[in-house]
Amino acid sequence: MTRKIKCLMVLVVALCSLVFSVCLWNQNFPAKAQALEPLIKALADFKARTGSYPTNALALPAAQSISHKYSMYWGERTETKLTWNAGAVSSHDLTVLVESNYFTLFAPTGRIAPISFSSFPVWRYESTDAQWNRGRIHCSLLGTYWSED
Repeated sequence: MTRKIKCLMVLVVALCSLVFSVCLWNQNFPAKAQALEPLIKALADFKARTGSYPTNALALPAAQSISHKYSMYWGERTETKLTWNAGAVSSHDLTVLVESNYFTLFAPTGRIAPISFSSFPVWRYESTDAQWNRGRIHCSLLGTYWSED
């Protein structure tokens, strides 16, 4: 074989590997997370107009449209902040937590096991990061937390 053909074959194999990797990653990225893109845009537009995010995101038309197709968890407000419960995140299709200065979205791809120490896979989007990250929500007697894969 000539050198050009060998280089072309290496290029084709590399390109096929890249396409396969992207396809594999996209298979794991849930479609329900993509359904939140209009809400992300609506939240960003609202902040651009008013200087803060809406504390009642369900009032946005994008949120109402998504909530007709997916079960949504809006978090639990305490006296000082908005928190989330791992069991509630796990039992809903999507989680939307919005405070006036930030928001966090969860799209679980697994469910919590009915034991005291467990974790389950989720995708998370934070307004400060502005990208989806794959990780896990961990639950224990000491509390719950999210970690990136």
